[in-house]
Amino acid sequence: MTGLRVLFVDDEQELVATILERLRLRGVDATGVTEAKEAVELIRRERFDIVVLDVKMPGLGGLELLRIIKKEKPSLPVIFLTGYGSEKEAEEGCRAGARDYLMKPIDLDRLLELMRTATSDAPAESENGAPEDPGALAFFARIVADFDHDVTNVLNTINELVGLQKDMIGQHPGASPAAGERLGVLVDRVANQVRRGVEIVRRMSRFAHSVEGAEASLDLGEAVDGLVALAARRVRLAGARVEAAHPAEAVTVRASPFVLYEALYRGVEACLEAAPKLTTITVGYERQRDGILLFVRSEGESGPRPPLRPREDRLRLLADRLHGSIVALPGEGHANRIELLLPAGEPPR
Repeated sequence: MTGLRVLFVDDEQELVATILERLRLRGVDATGVTEAKEAVELIRRERFDIVVLDVKMPGLGGLELLRIIKKEKPSLPVIFLTGYGSEKEAEEGCRAGARDYLMKPIDLDRLLELMRTATSDAPAESENGAPEDPGALAFFARIVADFDHDVTNVLNTINELVGLQKDMIGQHPGASPAAGERLGVLVDRVANQVRRGVEIVRRMSRFAHSVEGAEASLDLGEAVDGLVALAARRVRLAGARVEAAHPAEAVTVRASPFVLYEALYRGVEACLEAAPKLTTITVGYERQRDGILLFVRSEGESGPRPPLRPREDRLRLLADRLHGSIVALPGEGHANRIELLLPAGEPPR
Protein backbone atom coordinates (compact mmCIF):
# COMPACT_ATOMS: atom_id res chain seq x y z
CA MET A 1 0.00 0.00 0.00
CA THR A 2 3.05 2.26 0.08
CA GLY A 3 2.49 5.42 -1.95
CA LEU A 4 -1.29 5.04 -2.26
CA ARG A 5 -2.97 8.46 -2.13
CA VAL A 6 -6.20 8.34 -0.11
CA LEU A 7 -8.72 11.05 0.68
CA PHE A 8 -10.62 10.27 3.91
CA VAL A 9 -13.87 12.21 4.45
CA ASP A 10 -15.80 12.11 7.75
CA ASP A 11 -17.37 14.82 9.89
CA GLU A 12 -15.86 13.38 13.10
CA GLN A 13 -12.55 15.24 13.53
CA GLU A 14 -11.03 12.87 16.09
CA LEU A 15 -11.84 9.84 13.93
CA VAL A 16 -10.24 11.47 10.88
CA ALA A 17 -7.06 12.37 12.79
CA THR A 18 -6.71 8.85 14.22
CA ILE A 19 -7.35 7.03 10.94
CA LEU A 20 -4.91 9.28 9.09
CA GLU A 21 -2.17 8.53 11.60
CA ARG A 22 -2.79 4.76 11.40
CA LEU A 23 -2.83 4.79 7.60
CA ARG A 24 0.38 6.82 7.43
CA LEU A 25 2.10 4.33 9.75
CA ARG A 26 1.34 1.74 7.05
CA GLY A 27 2.89 3.78 4.26
CA VAL A 28 -0.37 5.25 2.91
CA ASP A 29 -0.29 8.89 1.74
CA ALA A 30 -3.50 9.89 3.52
CA THR A 31 -5.31 13.25 3.50
CA GLY A 32 -8.41 13.93 5.59
CA VAL A 33 -11.21 16.50 5.65
CA THR A 34 -14.37 16.87 7.72
CA GLU A 35 -16.62 18.60 5.17
CA ALA A 36 -17.80 17.43 1.77
CA LYS A 37 -17.13 20.84 0.20
CA GLU A 38 -13.47 20.61 1.22
CA ALA A 39 -13.35 17.16 -0.37
CA VAL A 40 -14.74 18.49 -3.67
CA GLU A 41 -12.10 21.24 -3.78
CA LEU A 42 -9.28 18.77 -3.10
CA ILE A 43 -10.52 16.27 -5.70
CA ARG A 44 -10.62 19.02 -8.33
CA ARG A 45 -7.17 20.33 -7.39
CA GLU A 46 -5.18 17.18 -6.56
CA ARG A 47 -4.85 13.56 -7.66
CA PHE A 48 -6.03 10.73 -5.40
CA ASP A 49 -6.07 6.97 -5.95
CA ILE A 50 -9.20 6.39 -3.84
CA VAL A 51 -11.74 8.21 -1.66
CA VAL A 52 -13.14 6.81 1.60
CA LEU A 53 -16.17 8.75 2.81
CA ASP A 54 -18.95 8.58 5.38
CA VAL A 55 -22.51 8.14 4.12
CA LYS A 56 -24.04 10.39 6.76
CA MET A 57 -22.58 13.90 6.96
CA PRO A 58 -24.16 17.29 7.69
CA GLY A 59 -24.83 19.53 4.69
CA LEU A 60 -23.68 17.84 1.53
CA GLY A 61 -24.07 14.11 2.29
CA GLY A 62 -22.12 11.11 1.11
CA LEU A 63 -24.45 10.20 -1.77
CA GLU A 64 -24.39 13.75 -3.14
CA LEU A 65 -20.60 13.84 -2.83
CA LEU A 66 -20.36 10.51 -4.67
CA ARG A 67 -22.37 11.92 -7.61
CA ILE A 68 -20.01 14.91 -7.81
CA ILE A 69 -16.95 12.65 -7.71
CA LYS A 70 -18.33 10.46 -10.49
CA LYS A 71 -18.98 13.56 -12.58
CA GLU A 72 -15.55 15.08 -11.95
CA LYS A 73 -13.43 11.89 -11.89
CA PRO A 74 -15.51 8.96 -13.23
CA SER A 75 -12.83 6.31 -12.66
CA LEU A 76 -11.85 7.41 -9.12
CA PRO A 77 -12.82 4.53 -6.74
CA VAL A 78 -14.99 5.36 -3.72
CA ILE A 79 -15.58 3.29 -0.56
CA PHE A 80 -18.42 4.20 1.79
CA LEU A 81 -18.32 4.07 5.59
CA THR A 82 -21.65 3.49 7.27
CA GLY A 83 -23.11 2.87 10.71
CA TYR A 84 -25.93 0.56 11.66
CA GLY A 85 -29.18 1.87 10.21
CA SER A 86 -27.50 3.45 7.18
CA GLU A 87 -26.87 0.27 5.18
CA LYS A 88 -29.56 1.16 2.62
CA GLU A 89 -27.83 4.43 1.75
CA ALA A 90 -24.51 2.60 1.38
CA GLU A 91 -26.09 -0.02 -0.90
CA GLU A 92 -27.67 2.77 -2.94
CA GLY A 93 -24.21 4.33 -3.21
CA CYS A 94 -22.79 1.06 -4.56
CA ARG A 95 -25.48 1.00 -7.21
CA ALA A 96 -24.54 4.61 -8.05
CA GLY A 97 -20.87 3.77 -8.55
CA ALA A 98 -19.17 3.22 -5.17
CA ARG A 99 -16.89 0.17 -5.16
CA ASP A 100 -17.92 -1.17 -1.74
CA TYR A 101 -18.86 -0.16 1.79
CA LEU A 102 -17.59 -0.90 5.31
CA MET A 103 -19.50 -0.88 8.57
CA LYS A 104 -18.36 1.21 11.53
CA PRO A 105 -16.48 0.76 13.83
CA ILE A 106 -13.75 0.60 11.22
CA ASP A 107 -11.75 -2.62 10.86
CA LEU A 108 -8.53 -1.11 9.49
CA ASP A 109 -7.24 -4.37 7.98
CA ARG A 110 -10.54 -4.82 6.16
CA LEU A 111 -10.45 -1.22 4.96
CA LEU A 112 -6.92 -1.71 3.60
CA GLU A 113 -8.07 -4.87 1.82
CA LEU A 114 -11.01 -3.04 0.20
CA MET A 115 -8.73 -0.18 -0.82
CA ARG A 116 -6.21 -2.59 -2.34
CA THR A 117 -8.91 -4.39 -4.33
CA ALA A 118 -10.58 -1.20 -5.52
CA THR A 119 -7.36 0.42 -6.70
CA SER A 120 -6.04 -2.74 -8.39
CA ASP A 121 -9.26 -2.93 -10.45
CA ALA A 122 -9.44 0.78 -11.24
CA PRO A 123 -8.20 2.05 -14.62
CA ALA A 124 -5.13 4.27 -14.60
CA GLU A 125 -5.75 8.02 -14.70
CA SER A 126 -3.72 10.88 -16.05
CA GLU A 127 -3.28 14.04 -14.02
CA ASN A 128 -6.52 15.50 -15.41
CA GLY A 129 -8.49 12.37 -14.50
CA ALA A 130 -8.86 11.00 -18.03
CA PRO A 131 -8.06 7.32 -18.66
CA GLU A 132 -4.71 6.63 -20.30
CA ASP A 133 -5.08 6.71 -24.09
CA PRO A 134 -4.71 3.59 -26.25
CA GLY A 135 -1.62 5.05 -27.88
CA ALA A 136 0.25 4.81 -24.57
CA LEU A 137 -0.68 1.14 -24.27
CA ALA A 138 0.44 0.46 -27.85
CA PHE A 139 3.74 2.20 -27.09
CA PHE A 140 4.18 -0.06 -24.05
CA ALA A 141 3.61 -3.10 -26.26
CA ARG A 142 6.23 -1.97 -28.75
CA ILE A 143 8.85 -1.35 -26.05
CA VAL A 144 8.26 -4.74 -24.46
CA ALA A 145 8.43 -6.35 -27.90
CA ASP A 146 11.86 -4.74 -28.43
CA PHE A 147 12.94 -5.99 -25.02
CA ASP A 148 11.74 -9.44 -26.03
CA HIS A 149 13.96 -9.31 -29.15
CA ASP A 150 17.05 -8.35 -27.16
CA VAL A 151 16.52 -10.97 -24.46
CA THR A 152 15.91 -13.66 -27.07
CA ASN A 153 19.21 -12.78 -28.76
CA VAL A 154 21.05 -13.14 -25.45
CA LEU A 155 19.41 -16.50 -24.76
CA ASN A 156 20.26 -17.73 -28.26
CA THR A 157 23.87 -16.74 -27.73
CA ILE A 158 23.99 -18.66 -24.44
CA ASN A 159 22.52 -21.65 -26.24
CA GLU A 160 25.33 -21.53 -28.83
CA LEU A 161 27.94 -21.27 -26.07
CA VAL A 162 26.47 -24.37 -24.46
CA GLY A 163 26.81 -26.17 -27.80
CA LEU A 164 30.44 -25.07 -28.03
CA GLN A 165 31.13 -26.43 -24.54
CA LYS A 166 29.69 -29.78 -25.57
CA ASP A 167 31.95 -29.80 -28.64
CA MET A 168 35.00 -29.04 -26.52
CA ILE A 169 34.17 -31.81 -24.05
CA GLY A 170 33.94 -34.25 -26.92
CA GLN A 171 37.40 -33.26 -28.18
CA HIS A 172 39.20 -34.04 -24.88
CA PRO A 173 38.90 -37.79 -24.40
CA GLY A 174 41.75 -37.82 -21.87
CA ALA A 175 39.59 -36.14 -19.21
CA SER A 176 38.21 -38.19 -16.33
CA PRO A 177 35.03 -39.96 -17.49
CA ALA A 178 33.27 -39.05 -14.28
CA ALA A 179 34.26 -35.40 -14.59
CA GLY A 180 33.25 -35.28 -18.22
CA GLU A 181 29.90 -36.91 -17.47
CA ARG A 182 29.24 -34.48 -14.63
CA LEU A 183 30.11 -31.49 -16.80
CA GLY A 184 27.84 -32.81 -19.52
CA VAL A 185 24.93 -33.05 -17.07
CA LEU A 186 25.50 -29.48 -15.91
CA VAL A 187 25.62 -28.24 -19.48
CA ASP A 188 22.31 -30.01 -20.21
CA ARG A 189 20.76 -28.30 -17.21
CA VAL A 190 21.89 -24.92 -18.51
CA ALA A 191 20.41 -25.74 -21.90
CA ASN A 192 17.09 -26.67 -20.28
CA GLN A 193 16.99 -23.32 -18.48
CA VAL A 194 17.67 -21.53 -21.76
CA ARG A 195 14.74 -23.33 -23.40
CA ARG A 196 12.55 -22.41 -20.43
CA GLY A 197 13.63 -18.76 -20.71
CA VAL A 198 12.83 -18.69 -24.42
CA GLU A 199 9.32 -19.98 -23.72
CA ILE A 200 8.78 -17.37 -20.99
CA VAL A 201 9.87 -14.59 -23.33
CA ARG A 202 7.57 -15.94 -26.06
CA ARG A 203 4.59 -15.79 -23.69
CA MET A 204 5.59 -12.31 -22.53
CA SER A 205 5.75 -11.11 -26.11
CA ARG A 206 2.33 -12.54 -26.97
CA PHE A 207 0.79 -10.91 -23.89
CA ALA A 208 2.53 -7.58 -24.58
CA HIS A 209 1.14 -7.46 -28.11
CA SER A 210 -2.34 -8.23 -26.77
CA VAL A 211 -2.26 -4.85 -24.97
CA GLU A 212 -2.54 -3.09 -28.32
CA GLY A 213 -6.26 -3.72 -27.85
CA ALA A 214 -7.58 -4.04 -31.41
CA GLU A 215 -10.13 -6.76 -32.02
CA ALA A 216 -8.87 -9.68 -34.07
CA SER A 217 -9.80 -13.24 -34.98
CA LEU A 218 -8.59 -15.38 -32.08
CA ASP A 219 -8.13 -19.11 -31.76
CA LEU A 220 -9.85 -19.77 -28.43
CA GLY A 221 -7.76 -22.87 -27.78
CA GLU A 222 -4.53 -20.90 -28.10
CA ALA A 223 -5.95 -18.10 -25.93
CA VAL A 224 -6.99 -20.53 -23.19
CA ASP A 225 -3.59 -22.28 -23.26
CA GLY A 226 -1.86 -18.90 -23.05
CA LEU A 227 -3.96 -17.84 -20.07
CA VAL A 228 -3.27 -21.11 -18.25
CA ALA A 229 0.46 -20.45 -18.64
CA LEU A 230 0.04 -16.87 -17.37
CA ALA A 231 -2.03 -17.93 -14.34
CA ALA A 232 -0.01 -21.02 -13.39
CA ARG A 233 2.21 -19.30 -10.82
CA ARG A 234 -0.69 -17.44 -9.18
CA VAL A 235 -2.67 -20.67 -8.81
CA ARG A 236 0.36 -22.68 -7.68
CA LEU A 237 0.98 -20.20 -4.85
CA ALA A 238 -2.58 -20.94 -3.68
CA GLY A 239 -1.70 -24.64 -3.44
CA ALA A 240 -3.65 -25.70 -6.52
CA ARG A 241 -3.12 -26.30 -10.21
CA VAL A 242 -4.70 -24.87 -13.35
CA GLU A 243 -5.41 -26.78 -16.54
CA ALA A 244 -6.96 -26.17 -19.95
CA ALA A 245 -9.99 -28.04 -21.27
CA HIS A 246 -11.22 -27.44 -24.79
CA PRO A 247 -12.28 -29.51 -27.80
CA ALA A 248 -9.75 -30.52 -30.45
CA GLU A 249 -11.84 -28.63 -33.01
CA ALA A 250 -10.54 -25.08 -33.49
CA VAL A 251 -12.98 -22.33 -32.50
CA THR A 252 -12.36 -18.75 -33.61
CA VAL A 253 -13.93 -15.61 -32.15
CA ARG A 254 -13.40 -11.93 -32.90
CA ALA A 255 -12.32 -10.09 -29.75
CA SER A 256 -9.59 -8.03 -28.14
CA PRO A 257 -6.89 -10.49 -26.96
CA PHE A 258 -6.09 -8.33 -23.94
CA VAL A 259 -9.74 -8.14 -22.83
CA LEU A 260 -10.13 -11.90 -23.26
CA TYR A 261 -6.98 -12.58 -21.22
CA GLU A 262 -8.13 -10.23 -18.46
CA ALA A 263 -11.64 -11.73 -18.32
CA LEU A 264 -10.24 -15.25 -17.93
CA TYR A 265 -7.63 -14.18 -15.38
CA ARG A 266 -10.22 -12.34 -13.29
CA GLY A 267 -12.33 -15.48 -13.42
CA VAL A 268 -9.42 -17.49 -12.03
CA GLU A 269 -8.97 -14.94 -9.22
CA ALA A 270 -12.69 -15.04 -8.39
CA CYS A 271 -12.57 -18.86 -8.14
CA LEU A 272 -9.54 -18.63 -5.85
CA GLU A 273 -11.43 -16.24 -3.56
CA ALA A 274 -14.68 -18.21 -3.59
CA ALA A 275 -13.02 -21.56 -2.82
CA PRO A 276 -9.87 -21.00 -0.73
CA LYS A 277 -9.22 -24.76 -0.37
CA LEU A 278 -9.57 -25.70 -4.01
CA THR A 279 -7.40 -28.28 -5.74
CA THR A 280 -7.88 -27.65 -9.46
CA ILE A 281 -9.01 -24.78 -11.69
CA THR A 282 -10.09 -25.64 -15.21
CA VAL A 283 -10.24 -23.01 -17.94
CA GLY A 284 -11.92 -23.86 -21.22
CA TYR A 285 -14.85 -23.48 -23.57
CA GLU A 286 -17.56 -25.51 -25.27
CA ARG A 287 -19.99 -24.91 -28.09
CA GLN A 288 -23.64 -24.42 -27.23
CA ARG A 289 -26.71 -23.86 -29.35
CA ASP A 290 -26.82 -20.15 -28.56
CA GLY A 291 -23.09 -19.40 -28.60
CA ILE A 292 -19.73 -20.36 -27.14
CA LEU A 293 -19.55 -20.94 -23.38
CA LEU A 294 -16.23 -19.79 -21.95
CA PHE A 295 -15.71 -21.04 -18.39
CA VAL A 296 -13.44 -21.06 -15.35
CA ARG A 297 -14.38 -23.85 -12.92
CA SER A 298 -12.77 -25.04 -9.71
CA GLU A 299 -12.81 -28.18 -7.62
CA GLY A 300 -12.33 -28.10 -3.88
CA GLU A 301 -13.92 -27.11 -0.61
CA SER A 302 -15.97 -23.91 -0.75
CA GLY A 303 -15.59 -21.46 2.09
CA PRO A 304 -17.74 -18.47 3.11
CA ARG A 305 -18.18 -16.33 0.02
CA PRO A 306 -16.07 -13.14 0.28
CA PRO A 307 -17.32 -9.79 -1.03
CA LEU A 308 -16.62 -10.01 -4.78
CA ARG A 309 -18.52 -6.93 -5.93
CA PRO A 310 -15.58 -5.06 -7.50
CA ARG A 311 -14.37 -8.14 -9.35
CA GLU A 312 -17.89 -9.06 -10.46
CA ASP A 313 -18.45 -5.53 -11.75
CA ARG A 314 -15.20 -5.77 -13.69
CA LEU A 315 -16.13 -9.18 -15.11
CA ARG A 316 -19.47 -7.84 -16.32
CA LEU A 317 -17.73 -4.89 -17.96
CA LEU A 318 -15.25 -7.21 -19.69
CA ALA A 319 -18.06 -9.49 -20.83
CA ASP A 320 -19.77 -6.51 -22.41
CA ARG A 321 -16.54 -5.55 -24.20
CA LEU A 322 -16.39 -9.11 -25.56
CA HIS A 323 -19.97 -8.72 -26.86
CA GLY A 324 -21.06 -11.45 -24.46
CA SER A 325 -22.74 -11.86 -21.09
CA ILE A 326 -22.04 -13.42 -17.69
CA VAL A 327 -24.27 -16.44 -17.09
CA ALA A 328 -22.76 -17.78 -13.85
CA LEU A 329 -20.85 -16.29 -10.93
CA PRO A 330 -19.88 -17.67 -7.50
CA GLY A 331 -22.75 -17.29 -5.03
CA GLU A 332 -25.47 -17.21 -7.70
CA GLY A 333 -26.27 -20.89 -7.36
CA HIS A 334 -23.04 -21.81 -9.12
CA ALA A 335 -20.67 -22.50 -6.23
CA ASN A 336 -17.26 -22.43 -7.88
CA ARG A 337 -17.52 -21.33 -11.47
CA ILE A 338 -17.63 -18.32 -13.76
CA GLU A 339 -19.26 -18.72 -17.17
CA LEU A 340 -19.30 -16.24 -20.03
CA LEU A 341 -21.45 -16.73 -23.11
CA LEU A 342 -19.89 -15.35 -26.31
CA PRO A 343 -21.72 -14.93 -29.60
CA ALA A 344 -21.13 -17.77 -32.06
CA GLY A 345 -20.87 -15.48 -35.09
CA GLU A 346 -19.22 -12.15 -35.74
CA PRO A 347 -20.07 -9.62 -32.99
CA PRO A 348 -21.66 -6.33 -33.94
CA ARG A 349 -19.26 -3.69 -35.30
